[in-house]
Amino acid sequence: PKQSNDYECHFDTRHYRETIVSDWNLVCDRSYLSALTQTVHMAGSILGFFGGLFGDLYGRKYSTVMFAILLSVTLLTSQLLLSNLVLQLTTTAKYVVYAVSQFLTGLLVNCLYCTAYILLMEYTSESYHTIVANMNSYFYVFGEIIVFVIYYLSRDWILLNLMVSMYSVVITC
Repeated sequence: PKQSNDYECHFDTRHYRETIVSDWNLVCDRSYLSALTQTVHMAGSILGFFGGLFGDLYGRKYSTVMFAILLSVTLLTSQLLLSNLVLQLTTTAKYVVYAVSQFLTGLLVNCLYCTAYILLMEYTSESYHTIVANMNSYFYVFGEIIVFVIYYLSRDWILLNLMVSMYSVVITC
């Protein structure tokens, strides 16, 4: 017997109002796409070691500033494209924009970390390295807590991405 491809999905919205899976209908034959974005992000993260090489070649201060600006531009551009403020994109085009932005975010975050951490160690005396390295980690953990609180209160992935983008711009400026 022939099976019908007509089906309707009902997403549980008790805990989350919107997710990428529900917004872009990443179910059935498209379900692999949600996991693929994480893989693409990690691929970018793996290549983040090039940030250290770039910092060695062109200077860590210049590289740190450049990576911070590029990260902010990437986050803001992807957010504008995903929120339909600039263009009306199809779901497939939004997915491609999101996947590319995830790759660039993974890459640039690790490039920024590689150069900024070494620059931070070069600016401090040896007796303060442990304290400064720990404080650097505390800021990361504090940022993760802020992300958790924003998402817990809003339950909206688009708002969370917008807040992270704005935070990145504020820190870069």
